[in-house]
Amino acid sequence: MSQSNAPRTTAENRFRPLSSQERLGALVHDIVNEMLRVNAEKTKSDQGHPIEDFHGDNRIQKDCIRQFCAFDKRVVDLENGLDQFEREVRRLGSSSGLIRATHEVRKHLLQLFDAFRSDSESIYRMFGEKPHYEIPDVFRPRSLDYLGPTVDQQQGILELFEELSDDLEEFLNSLLDIPEFTDKRLTDSIGAFQGWLEYRAGGLEDFKEDLHTPAVKLYAQSLMEEMSTYLKHTENAIQSFAKDGVAAIKSAQNRSQVQLQNMSTVVCDLVDIQSP
Repeated sequence: MSQSNAPRTTAENRFRPLSSQERLGALVHDIVNEMLRVNAEKTKSDQGHPIEDFHGDNRIQKDCIRQFCAFDKRVVDLENGLDQFEREVRRLGSSSGLIRATHEVRKHLLQLFDAFRSDSESIYRMFGEKPHYEIPDVFRPRSLDYLGPTVDQQQGILELFEELSDDLEEFLNSLLDIPEFTDKRLTDSIGAFQGWLEYRAGGLEDFKEDLHTPAVKLYAQSLMEEMSTYLKHTENAIQSFAKDGVAAIKSAQNRSQVQLQNMSTVVCDLVDIQSP
């Protein structure tokens, strides 16, 4: 694990044992570094394209399909949840910033999905037994035109992790801008997801020069399973808030509006009484 991405040592945490996530991160970094070292020793050049000892490993292809199908389901579920969330929050006052933030989260989530799809297809081809494989339908590109341009050719998983992390931070701040918002479950889910993206982006930064190598592609693909857990928790929290939380906030806003109207009526009556 590089020094730049190692846990910071402060007076508060100098003797704190590493968390399970930090231990796992350190282990994964060591494994990827070893994979890169072995890859450099065993890879031969063929017009700039690597020839891998793992070429023809059908297990990697099967894992590639399984992992991406599971990730696909979680992304679709969260996208549907965000779509419902966006429709519901339009009923609330002070929601324009939240609607804009929701759109950005959806856009970069689907662009990240497209980047993982592209990498998964690349891994499937890379480890195939034949030079030309028929690509499974799950790896076929999908149109994202309704959310704007698809992922930039120069923009990969690292950059999209960073952008989605920023989007989630803006989403969380927009929620907190609504005075009546009190859903701790939703803020905790968003905060955990945002923190994980930031942490993993830092890890990928250590391998920035090797992001297109088979070893790092396999490592990045393994992150889909971790990310799926955060997608599930976030989707559940968003669905719950859209179902019950929005109605509670709308009711609170209506009560506040009635109170303000009553206060205005009382002020007007007092003015009338005091008038000659």
